Amino acid sequence: MARTLATVKTLARYPAIPVTADSLDIAFEPPDSVAASLAKDFTALHADLVFTAKAGGVLGNSITIEFVDPAQEEAAEVVDVVGSAITVTLRSVSTVLSTAAQVKTAIEGEAAADALISVAFAAGQNGSGLVEDFGPTNLAAGTEDTGFEIPATGREVALVRNSTVGTETFTVESVRDKFGREGDIAAYSLGAGEIAVLVPPLEGFQQTDGKIYLDVSDIGMLVSVLRVPSMA
Repeated sequence: MARTLATVKTLARYPAIPVTADSLDIAFEPPDSVAASLAKDFTALHADLVFTAKAGGVLGNSITIEFVDPAQEEAAEVVDVVGSAITVTLRSVSTVLSTAAQVKTAIEGEAAADALISVAFAAGQNGSGLVEDFGPTNLAAGTEDTGFEIPATGREVALVRNSTVGTETFTVESVRDKFGREGDIAAYSLGAGEIAVLVPPLEGFQQTDGKIYLDVSDIGMLVSVLRVPSMA
């Protein structure tokens, strides 16, 4: 017996339709987002590093990175993670601190840190240069886009899936039709795990750029667009 995957809701007065894992094999996409990052420059050649949050969006802006000079002999780097704060205590051998490559390897070898960020050498550099200590510094410029722009031909079926654990909403932006009427599909509510099936007509919803605009309340609201083949 197939297990229930989700519940589909239509945007009309019809009962919810249960959908099974066997009958729904569709790829859903999240809205676009930009991952937070930090480009850190050091005095030495080939020492510059770029840290990038592995999760896109504004949450990455809360990640901090700190390099600590142990002020004593240390044979290897130590990486500690508390919440979203990453502290790298550098190695110090005869007062010579870690190279960028050694720091990169240390962060990638600590599961909690590796889950939060990726580490790369700056363009054209190889990581052989020595880094320096610096205080806690936030990654920045992580952004979330909670809107979808769907190219519209009149043959699209949009599926909106709530992958979060709570209730979320979506809105389809309208334009004036030939009678001067407009009316958004506003803050349509989906419970956790539910899917809405949307067949937006071109008149009243197609924007001047030929697309249909769909805004969601959370990046956990996923969208898949199916296009019916033309019969022409």
